[in-house]
Amino acid sequence: MGDVEAIIWEFIREDWPAAEFEQWVYNHPELEEFWGRSFYLQVISAGFVESQHVYELRESLREWMDLHTTSGCECVKWKSCFVLGAIIVGFQDGQEFLASKFETLKVQDDRRRLIACLGCNQKWYLGIDEIYVDHHLLRLSDAQTKEIIENTQWPTEFDKLNTYPDDYFAPMNNERKSYKSLLQRLRVPLGFLTAVLFLVFSRPSWQTIAIGAPIALVGVAIRAWASGHLRKNAQLAISGPYAYTRNPLYFGSFILAVGVVICGGSWWLAALLLGFFLAVYLPVMQAEAAHMHVLFPHDFAAYEENVPLFLPRLTAWKKTTARFDQRLYLKYREYRALLGLVVVVGILALRVVMQ
Repeated sequence: MGDVEAIIWEFIREDWPAAEFEQWVYNHPELEEFWGRSFYLQVISAGFVESQHVYELRESLREWMDLHTTSGCECVKWKSCFVLGAIIVGFQDGQEFLASKFETLKVQDDRRRLIACLGCNQKWYLGIDEIYVDHHLLRLSDAQTKEIIENTQWPTEFDKLNTYPDDYFAPMNNERKSYKSLLQRLRVPLGFLTAVLFLVFSRPSWQTIAIGAPIALVGVAIRAWASGHLRKNAQLAISGPYAYTRNPLYFGSFILAVGVVICGGSWWLAALLLGFFLAVYLPVMQAEAAHMHVLFPHDFAAYEENVPLFLPRLTAWKKTTARFDQRLYLKYREYRALLGLVVVVGILALRVVMQ
């Protein structure tokens, strides 16, 4: 990868201020040959002040670079400080991914180390959060790497990884932060408990199953569609269903749950579902929005302003060239939602037969 491509990726991943990038573009007219006249004119005429204009420019550059260049390594696209833990969803063990992508150069302790990418030799400082098991990566310069190797002078960014940074859920106060972070950890066991109650107390019939099952399938399809456009914490998702709602996975889960509850044929279970969703997932979505502000401080502001938190807008916010990636669907094991639905509907159908 050449110096020009490296500089452009610096701007795309927000490591370079828009004003400085604008000056660099104007100082290098040879970029017209690199980009082509049409795209070059598009870049120099872009707004470099308004956050939404800068966001749209970064996304346009990202799409152009993905289409016309070969980065050689995904590292160049990663933000210089981000959470890797979500990227490795789908692996049995996070260490399996790390071993295939990085080599360890020096160990600080059992949860922090200096690593190097096997593809591009970029050095990273890795810290593993013991509570959330998130893998935090900090991009290192040659000087920082030298300080670690020769003087054992480690960065201080990951000294405290037992809890999220103080501004992680900004601008929430400590009480709300504790409540929402607790719900993030408990939403899976609470969902499992709700599912058990549903299976025990439901009163299905062939009619309720015939009405509810297709609705549930729509929810599964929305989740599948969303998973194929999501690169968790590495890139802000704005394509596919993310152009309509900021949380298509949760929206799909809600439609799925509505369909399953209809299959169950119990109104009080429907009330339980609504209460569970409002009490658990609404605060979680708000907490995750705060996290997105930390990961994508410039891009997310424009996205949040134009795309609703949960209920989809009627038209896509913006059109992109990004397509559904089946590899992501398989990586996140989203097919388990369909298998789970088949199992639940099968159990309900068996109960109808046995009544």
